[in-house]
Order: sequence, then structure tokens, then C-alpha cells
Amino acid sequence: VLTRSWELICKYKALWMFGILASCGGQVGGVGGRGSNFSLDSRDARNLPPQMQRLFNEWGSQIEQFFNERGVIFAVGLACAALILVLILWILGVYGRVGLIKGVLNAEVGRPVGFRAVASQAWDLLGAALGLNFVLALLPIGVAVLLFALAVPIGIFTLGIGLLCFIPLLCLLVPLGIAYNVFIEMANIALVRAGRGVGAALTNSWETFRANLGSLAGMGLILILGGVFVGAILSAPLLAVLAPAFFALIGNDP
Repeated sequence: VLTRSWELICKYKALWMFGILASCGGQVGGVGGRGSNFSLDSRDARNLPPQMQRLFNEWGSQIEQFFNERGVIFAVGLACAALILVLILWILGVYGRVGLIKGVLNAEVGRPVGFRAVASQAWDLLGAALGLNFVLALLPIGVAVLLFALAVPIGIFTLGIGLLCFIPLLCLLVPLGIAYNVFIEMANIALVRAGRGVGAALTNSWETFRANLGSLAGMGLILILGGVFVGAILSAPLLAVLAPAFFALIGNDP
């Protein structure tokens, strides 16, 4: 499988574009908020060099003044923009994933794998793919909400000690999450290959997943560990550039 995958990405460069689009779905980050106290009054802040203290205090004063004047409007606008951005990235990610699968399937049967041809075919399947991925996203969201609903009262009534019981559960969620990600990929492949509805894709992917659990688990581990290894190599130059500034900061060097 790895050898065939390498042959395909070397031969069909159009797959690269769909791979880039598919990665958009994985780049969506969270949006949070904080209070409006921007002054550096903590003990750690006083350990910073004087130049950085003055710089942060000046920035903090300007940001605090801005939020005091336009805080509500800016916060609402920022939240709406963030939601729109998340939605756009998610749609691009699903579209890229469908195009990538369709391009590979076309290559295996000798059909055209050009970007325009695959993009048109992927567009026809986008609605069903969005519905499928929305359904698949409900389970992890539900699990996260359930864990949060349990963690808050347990943490309050046990003064945080009861949260230690969640550590084994969180460790168990790691392999379950990997397996669920593999199932998601299988479901998308089943949808694109059969061209049928969400229910048929889920049924077909579950049968394939259950019948090939060992090989799918091995391939999933290879791809995940390989992704971590490649990511570490690609991030090494950036870490090397930031390392001097980081050590200068913790060493209190102006």
C-alpha cells in the first residue's frame, strides 16, 4: 500500500492540491477569551527584562483602551469571523478529502486524474460528504461534552482530586481516537466509491473496518507515527531559530 501510494503521488501531481485542501480541515483551532487585565503585575512578569515589561505594558494599555471603547462590537464580530473561518476551512477540508479519494480511485481504474476533472466529480459528492462528516463529528463532540459535564462537578466536590480518575480514561481515548479516525477515512472512501448515501457509507465502512481490523490498525499506526516523525523534521528549523530567543527570555537577558 505504501509503495503504491508513493507511485501515485509521484505520477499525479493534481493529488497534491487536494491533499493541501484536505489538510485545511485539520488546521482549525479553538477560539477563546480572557479578561481585560493586561498589566504585568505578577511575580513572573517582574522577572522579565525592563525593556519587555515596558513594551508589554504599553501594548496592554492600548489593547485595554480599545476593548473598553469597542469591546462588545469587536468581540461579536471576532466570534462571527472565527465561526465563518472554521466553517470555510472545514468545507475545504472535506472537499479536498473527497477529491483526493476520487483521484486515487480514478487512477486505479485508468480514468482521468487531472485537477479539473476530479474537482468536478468531487463537487458533485460534496453535499453527501458534508452530511457524512457532520454525522461523524457528532460522536467526539458528544464525548467531549459528556466528559466536561462530568469533570466540572467531580472537580468541584472533590477539590480536584477526583479528576485523577479521568487519567486512565484519557489514556484509553488515545487508541480509540486513532481507531475512530481510521473509521472516518473508511467511511469517506465508501461514500466516494459507492456514490450512495450516508447510511450506506457507514454500513459499508463498518463491515470493511471490522473485517480488516488488524491491517488497518497497522497502517494507521504507520501513518500516524510517520506523520509525527515528518512533522518533527519540518519543525526542527523553526525551533532552531526560536531557541536563542527562548533561552534569552528565561535567562533574563535584555
